Amino acid sequence: MIQDRISKARLRLLYGVPFLGSLVSRMNIQLVDDAQRVPTACVYPNGRLLFNTKFAEGLSDQGLAFVLAHEVLHVALGYWSRQGHRKALLISSDGHVVPAWNCAHDYAINLILKEFSKTASGKWLDVPEFCLLDEKFTGLNAERIYEDILENTPVFEGMYADTGTGPPMGEADPHQKKWQQYLHNAAEDHKQRGSGSLPGELDVYVDNLIPKVSWAEKLAQWTGDNYAGISYNYRRPSRRQGSTNCILAAADHGNAPDVTILWDTSGSMSPYLELVWGELEGIIAALRAPVRVILCDTEVVGDFPSLRDAHDLAGEIKGGGGSDFNPAFEQVQRSDSVILAFTDGYIGVPSASPRNNVLWVLTPGGVDPTNGRWGDILRLPEA
Repeated sequence: MIQDRISKARLRLLYGVPFLGSLVSRMNIQLVDDAQRVPTACVYPNGRLLFNTKFAEGLSDQGLAFVLAHEVLHVALGYWSRQGHRKALLISSDGHVVPAWNCAHDYAINLILKEFSKTASGKWLDVPEFCLLDEKFTGLNAERIYEDILENTPVFEGMYADTGTGPPMGEADPHQKKWQQYLHNAAEDHKQRGSGSLPGELDVYVDNLIPKVSWAEKLAQWTGDNYAGISYNYRRPSRRQGSTNCILAAADHGNAPDVTILWDTSGSMSPYLELVWGELEGIIAALRAPVRVILCDTEVVGDFPSLRDAHDLAGEIKGGGGSDFNPAFEQVQRSDSVILAFTDGYIGVPSASPRNNVLWVLTPGGVDPTNGRWGDILRLPEA
């Protein structure tokens, strides 16, 4: 029976590809006979997988394992929260309508699974011929693949494409944080087993879930305030004082100041979505206090005055257009908060320094948007 084959496929993954097996073991799998509702397979953000019975029966054991792994990676890799403004639809030659973002995610996931199938010697996992697979996307994340798809407007025919069932676009995904923890745990287990690096985009995505900056220390040094139980008040030298490589510390029990995060959501920042998300989590954890987050491309596209969990932004990341931080700075000009501005630096900024202390948090390879005129610089390390 197909239920027994699915159970065996899950066990085979746990034994042969533990990283994928640990994630698949957390799914709630339900067989569906209604081909109109579920022609192949679809998954919800909570890990509930609907599997068309006839479609499942027609797969080999390795193909069953592939589809299970494919669907769980949609969940674990944040399909819904990463979609943001990416709402374009593709129409295949037979009139089938598919979201372009779904195809981009499929391409990225299938390349990951192809790499896993090599290490598993094809014994536990096999990439079916009907799936979306193109070697030209090797090394690209789903965001960049999406842009390529729109630019080249391919026609899809006779493809397997899951329906991407989930919350309506723009709504938060309350399950994302839980699944990111599952993903992180699976990655740690993978490394402890000595299994080497995770393939492709997966390794970069997992790495970016963890903040690269010790924000408790960095914020204390930069703002001169006491954070997250740190017992000292660190004071940073100003630019006018030059670089002394000296930080003065004195016992203090001051409160953390108000912090405003400006997030550049222009198109050039799409590859750094997970990176900024991970750093934002680290900032909130270090402060132990809510922060204000303003999303901006050519205009302010979101203002969240008291954010306590970065994942509350799931589905809210909008933009993708041009780059101008002037509207965001105008929105905070009457506040006394310190400003952390996440950007690659290719963005319009005020010509004169605002009254606020500003820390430019630049992506790898980013540039100082003020050309050294004002604000301090923190460069995020490469993944």
